[in-house]
Amino acid sequence: MIRVIFFDFGYVLASPPPGLDPRFLYLDWDGMAQIAADPLLTPALRPGIGEAQLRTFFEREYYQRFTGPEASQLEAPRANELMRAILPRVFARPLTNGQYERLLFHLDTMKYMRFHPAARRVLSALSNLNYKLGIISNMILPGVLLERLLRSEGLREYFGPVITSSETGYIKPHPRIFERALFAGEWRPEEALMVGDTYRQDIIGARTVGMRAVWLNCRGEPTAQAAQNPPDAIIQSLEELLTMDL
Repeated sequence: MIRVIFFDFGYVLASPPPGLDPRFLYLDWDGMAQIAADPLLTPALRPGIGEAQLRTFFEREYYQRFTGPEASQLEAPRANELMRAILPRVFARPLTNGQYERLLFHLDTMKYMRFHPAARRVLSALSNLNYKLGIISNMILPGVLLERLLRSEGLREYFGPVITSSETGYIKPHPRIFERALFAGEWRPEEALMVGDTYRQDIIGARTVGMRAVWLNCRGEPTAQAAQNPPDAIIQSLEELLTMDL
C-alpha cells in the first residue's frame, strides 16, 4: 500500500516560462550584473571583477561542477560547501551572512518558476486522503531556495521531506538520493511512489530502489525508451493522479 508520494519539482509541480534558456534553470545568469552592481557586495569584490568575470567564474567553478557529474558518476559537491569554498577567488574577504544571502538572491532561479494551476488542488486532495508527500529534485543551488519558494506560495505545509541533489551530494537517478528520501520518513520502498517527468532520472532512479513510479510525460519524451523497464503508469497531467488506483 502506498503511504508516501514523492514529486519531482521542475515541470511536475512548477515550470519556467516557455522559451527560457534551460541554463537559467540552474543559475540566474542575469544575476551576474546585479552582483557586480549591488552596493552590499561590490565593496567585497576583488579588483577587476565585474559582470563578465563573474559569468566566467560561475560557469567554470560552479555550473560545470554540477552539470558534468549529472551525465557521469551522478555525484556532486554540496552546494553551500562548494559555494563557500570558491567565493574567495572573486571576493577579497569572507561574506557576512547578509552578503551571502544577497548573493543567493541574485543567483536564485526559483523566481522563474510558476506553479501549475492544478498543483495546489492535487496536493490538497492527496493530503486529505492521508498520503504523505515529499519532493526529490535535482538542483545546483542550495535547497533552502526551494524551501523558501514553497513557503512563499503557502505550499510547504503539504510536504514532509524536501530532498535535493545540492544538499545530498547525489544526483538523480543515483539510488542514494531516493534512499535518503525514504529514510527521512522510515518508509519502505514498496510504500513509496515517485511522480516525475524525466524517464531516466525519475522513473529509472525510483524503480532501482524498489519504489513505484508514475511518469508524468508532459514534455513528450519518447515512450519507447521505457519498453524494457516501464513505469507503473504514464500520465499527461497532475490531475490524473486523483483518478488513479494508488
